[in-house]
Amino acid sequence: IVTAAHCWWDGTNQARRFTIVFGSVTLFSGGVRVNTEDVVVHPLWNPSNVDSDVAIATIMHVNYNDYVKPIALYSGDALHVGTWAWTAGYGTTSDSQTSISQTTSQKHVSLRVISNAECRRTFRFIADTVICVTTQKTASTCAGDSGGP
Repeated sequence: IVTAAHCWWDGTNQARRFTIVFGSVTLFSGGVRVNTEDVVVHPLWNPSNVDSDVAIATIMHVNYNDYVKPIALYSGDALHVGTWAWTAGYGTTSDSQTSISQTTSQKHVSLRVISNAECRRTFRFIADTVICVTTQKTASTCAGDSGGP
């Protein structure tokens, strides 16, 4: 399972086990739930600047079906500026929201990939390993979406 390193280690605390939800669009019900066996955080993960914010979590097994399938990882040298990338998550839906509801359902959004140079105009410290996208006025990622596709 490819996920975000900061979901596992924040520079102080190291998580050892998470429950991964497969095949459900609701966070607290449905689907298949599998505990992780191990996690390997990228050796260059830096919580100060989010460089190399990636981790690999391993599980024993999950059965594939119509709702649980592997996804293809990008295999090119660089993401194409101007193309669209999908992201999904169960996180908050506004900056003022302070918790996630028990009825939270997965949301998704398509965001345009921009160059890291363009991204640095707004966010000063952007590492070359970061994929930058624009936000839409009506939708973007928010707190709690980390680690998802």
